[in-house]
Amino acid sequence: MEWKPDKDAGVPIYMQIAKELERQIVLGVLSPGTSLPPERVLARRFGVNRGTVSAAYEELRAKGILQSWQGSGTWVSRDLWGVKQKPNWYTYTNGGAFLPAYPLAKRIQDACFDSSIINLAKAELTTTMIPSLIPTTAGEESEIKLELGYAHPKGEPRLREALAVHLHENYGIQVKLLPTKFW
Repeated sequence: MEWKPDKDAGVPIYMQIAKELERQIVLGVLSPGTSLPPERVLARRFGVNRGTVSAAYEELRAKGILQSWQGSGTWVSRDLWGVKQKPNWYTYTNGGAFLPAYPLAKRIQDACFDSSIINLAKAELTTTMIPSLIPTTAGEESEIKLELGYAHPKGEPRLREALAVHLHENYGIQVKLLPTKFW
């Protein structure tokens, strides 16, 4: 840990240490079952009293995030809640445990529309393979274009363009169409 508590922050140091340890657990830096340094070692590292680290550990034990047995040390709880502790969902969800997934979900959605990426999760043929399976009359090209799966989350691009033109021509509203690709 390279992090150090800020003695001038106006937040008790034991709470700063507890929040930092919890942040590292939430981010996966400290995974369930990971052994934590003894209180004396952590106190030396942070330049604080051993009782301060003890209070931070106790705070996290009360939340069910840490477990310890005398003589065996302290570690991140294997079930992250402890045996008897039920989570305080309000604190847990507002404390950063559920980091916003929107950017990742958006990248995944946008990747579904990238023709250079093959989505193996859908278990569908790509649209480029479908016309070769549709019988055509002799010498004629098939004009059938099948779209499989879900529509684009922003809506059909041609409809979006038509609406933008309609709003501009009839109401003088200038609509800026955002690109449909994320990267």
